[in-house]
Amino acid sequence: MKRNNHYSPLFTAILFILLCINTIQRTRYKEFFSVSDYSIVLTGLLMFAALIGGWALKNKYDIPLKEICFSLILMLLTFSIGFYNSEYMDGFVFLQLVLLIIFILGSVCKKWSENDATAAGFVIGIVVLLLCVHWIWTGFQMHGFKSIFRNENYLGVLLFSVLFPNFIH
Repeated sequence: MKRNNHYSPLFTAILFILLCINTIQRTRYKEFFSVSDYSIVLTGLLMFAALIGGWALKNKYDIPLKEICFSLILMLLTFSIGFYNSEYMDGFVFLQLVLLIIFILGSVCKKWSENDATAAGFVIGIVVLLLCVHWIWTGFQMHGFKSIFRNENYLGVLLFSVLFPNFIH
């Protein structure tokens, strides 16, 4: 039985919108930090639901999941020990960490199609345009550049990460 993949681009668009909202955590605007915190949890829960749905439908994956799951469990164990030994141990932060591991697993297991890439590219294109509009709105700062993010280098890393697939394609 062929699975209907009609909603996959919609799922991808929602996922990338949530990922863009997640980056608000790195901005200078502290008023939006709680929105970002909940968005991170929502993104992880959405990917968890997609993983459970994929396993329930008995999807076949092109990659060996045992090694990936083992690696992610080791990574979670390492992070857990680090959090336990630090003063920043917090249940909500640990939940975000677990959901990050689930997100990585879900991203690896998802069957990405050309329509998914188009939906993701559309969302990313809008975000890049909004960042460009913000730069224009602040007066085309070149000397002493201050980005929307607390660390100016984050904007460069973010833009490189989202635009790199276009360069290699």
